[in-house]
Amino acid sequence: MTGLIAALPLGGITIRVREGKATAVRGRVRRCLAADLGKLARDHGVRHACIHARSAGSGVYKVRVFGFPPELHQRVRNVWSVNQR
Repeated sequence: MTGLIAALPLGGITIRVREGKATAVRGRVRRCLAADLGKLARDHGVRHACIHARSAGSGVYKVRVFGFPPELHQRVRNVWSVNQR
């Protein structure tokens, strides 16, 4: 998992999922966002993942997802969007 975090330039927010628990590694996130991402991971059997997000201005974030299956990437972005309001 460390490789995913080190592989990208870190700016903004990095959230790591380990054993179905999401925690912010860089930046600050709402507890409800971490809880919802952790639940999504647990519900779909994702044990390890990493999410990088960078502000694109006006409250919009560019979210990059690693470790979740491709069919769940949109769900991760939806969880992010709902929790940023």
